[in-house]
Parts: sequence; C-alpha cells; structure tokens
Amino acid sequence: MSHRLQDLVRLNARDRRGIAPVGEGDGASPASFAAHQPADLRAETEVALGALPNGLADRILARFDPGRVIPGSFGTDRDILFFVHVPMTAGNAVMGTLKGVFDRTRTIGANALGGDLKAEWQAALDAREAAKGRLRQALAGPLKFKRLSEVVKGASEVQFASFIRNPADRLFSDYVAQSSPDNPDHAAFLEEFPTFEAYVDGAPANPQLAQLVGKAGNVSEMLERLVSTYSFLGVSEHVSASLEHFRRSHNLPTLSDISEAAAGQAAKLTPALRSRICKRHMADWLVFSLVEPAMAGFEQRLAAVAYPDRSRP
Repeated sequence: MSHRLQDLVRLNARDRRGIAPVGEGDGASPASFAAHQPADLRAETEVALGALPNGLADRILARFDPGRVIPGSFGTDRDILFFVHVPMTAGNAVMGTLKGVFDRTRTIGANALGGDLKAEWQAALDAREAAKGRLRQALAGPLKFKRLSEVVKGASEVQFASFIRNPADRLFSDYVAQSSPDNPDHAAFLEEFPTFEAYVDGAPANPQLAQLVGKAGNVSEMLERLVSTYSFLGVSEHVSASLEHFRRSHNLPTLSDISEAAAGQAAKLTPALRSRICKRHMADWLVFSLVEPAMAGFEQRLAAVAYPDRSRP
C-alpha cells in the first residue's frame, strides 16, 4: 500500500461524506473475477464457482464489495460487534485499531475462550442495558463460530467482522509461527510436520472459512452462513483500504494506520505450490478470489479520489 492511500485515510477523517458506491455493472462481479486467477487455477475455480447455487457469488459481493455497500449500512448506536481474529491475517494489528474507536472494547485471549467469552458477552449485555444512549461495543479475539452462535443465540443488534488472506500465504505464516521456538508446542508440531510440504498435505482444509462459520454443511451452506452472519470481511493484502471500508460501512471514526509489512506475503512460494495449496483449500480460495479483487478496486478508487491529478503509484 502506498503512503498516498494512508494519507487518504487521514483525509477522510475530515471528509465524512466519503465516496458513493459505484454504478451498476462497474464493480466486481462473479462473471469477471476468474480472469484474476493464475492460469492453472482458473478452470478449477470456475468449476467450483459454477457449482454454487445461482446468485450466491453475487450475494457475497453485494455484502462485502465496497463498491456495492452504501456507506453507513451497518452503523448503529447500540450494536455489539464480534471481531473474529483468524490467525495470520493481521488480526492482532486490526484489533489494536478498534481500541478507542468503539465506546467499549474487550479482547478475549486464546487460552480462556470458554468462560471468558460467556462472561464478556454477559458484561456487554449488562453495559448496553445500563446505558441510556449510544454504546457501541466490540469483542475481539480468536473466536470460533460454533461457540459464538451458542452464546449470542436470539440476541439483537449483533454483528460479526473479520479479515481473510490468500490461503497459501496464510498457511506458510501459520507453519512458521507454529514451528518457531516461541511456540511452546513447537517440538511436537515439528515431529508431526517436519517440513512445510508435509503441513500442506496434513493441515485441515479451509481453516479460515471453518473458523468464521463452522465446519457443518457443504461449501454452499458455509458460504450462506458467511453472507447471513458477517457485515464486514476485509482482506489482509489490502488492509488500509479494508479498514477504510470498515469505517465507512459501519459509520466509525477514523481507524489508525496499520503497517502493510504486517500483512505482506509470507514467502515467495512457487506458483505450483501456491496452486496446490489453493486447490486443497478451495472454499477459502473462492471467498478470497471474490473479495480481494473487489477490495483492490476500492483501493484504486480511493487513490483516484485523493489524487485526481496524479498518476497512480
């Protein structure tokens, strides 16, 4: 991400109007996104896309494409937002930006999700009940959909948000983190997966979508839950543009800048290995392949609005 787009985030702190959604037919579309794919992935991606129920891919874009979402669509005065941190998607940095933006923010640690989640949820409900006016709250952490859905069942004014990442880069970063001496269980991990290639074949499929919506059902059913549950899905590869869309769509104050280095490519993996990983995690790849071009287009539109007389970087 160029410094120009980061400058625009600051510019929009003064210009609360933002920019309007693109006209019909100008945004990302499931009919055109296959051209974005590497050649050896294109055919398999198109087959997987064609297997989805009619209109589902378009509904994903309608929900998450900044070019289609009207600014303020998800901005309320008394909502409770769960930010689901998928590991290795710049989630820790994003969670840091939420502090001070919402009226009340709580981070739930990975080692205390059971009791802490229920207690924090009840505390959020109590705080909302006690507040006489506006109270926007955020609960963030490595949350799992199954547990979340049980805790918040029947509640109103609840929203869900997260970031995703290219499956190949995320998987490599995950391997590096788990095999690092900083991980107390790294010896056992390396015994099971002595090489990254072994992890490619042995890691559970579609870990991002599984965390966001649970493992139950087929791919179409998982994607249906994603569309019906989440109000925001950012992309780590375009983190500043994603945060700007989050600000606009949820009517938030300006979010802090995040260094793009935190969301850079994990490694220069070979094209063949990248394709192998994405084919194995095709559900994660489908979501990423739809949302990433949409966010990239939004990034270009932001830069054009901020610097209309300059060539793009």
